[in-house]
Amino acid sequence: MDSTTRAVLLASLILADEGLPIEGNLIKDILDAAGIEYAPYLPEIYAKALSNVNIEDLIKASTQGGAAVPVTVAGGEEAAAVVEEESEPEPESESEEEDFGFDLFG
Repeated sequence: MDSTTRAVLLASLILADEGLPIEGNLIKDILDAAGIEYAPYLPEIYAKALSNVNIEDLIKASTQGGAAVPVTVAGGEEAAAVVEEESEPEPESESEEEDFGFDLFG
């Protein structure tokens, strides 16, 4: 995402936070006040895209993800050791290490 798009989205968030409608002219005012150069069509496009979206509900929904919960493995340390053994990477075979006579740096 480029900085102009990010600025338009942040202007939209500012409007939503202040309880103002997300309108193209208000987004333009914020961008102009911040001295940000933007394509003239961007504020209107984002205003139309966000016109039927409740920004506060969207933010709440995106931040309500569950917290990470530690998982206990049945069998205690023995089961954990088996999992560790299975996850060890296998050594590379010689065929994967061949360079076929090609030297990338020389």
